Amino acid sequence: MIIVDSALAERVREDNPVRVGVVGAGFSGSRIVHQIVTAVPGLRVVAVANRTQAHAEAAYRLAGVERTRRPSSAVLARVTTRSPKIRTYCGTVRMSMS
Repeated sequence: MIIVDSALAERVREDNPVRVGVVGAGFSGSRIVHQIVTAVPGLRVVAVANRTQAHAEAAYRLAGVERTRRPSSAVLARVTTRSPKIRTYCGTVRMSMS
């Protein structure tokens, strides 16, 4: 087992996975979400950001996650205010922590 595998296994034992946000839900991004959700213990995808909400939600569905929610307008305002280069943000977050 390599060092990363050992560290992730420890995170699983502690029920403290590394929380991952994915930017982009196109072909590659959605496959990365699928890989993390289905095959990488110790990592948890907690957010997917994309230009279109539908693609962000589809990335979760491809991985078998059905329950998602859209971020509140307050969260979106903080994201766009803190990052002037971000003009628009559409995203979805995973509801279930399992």
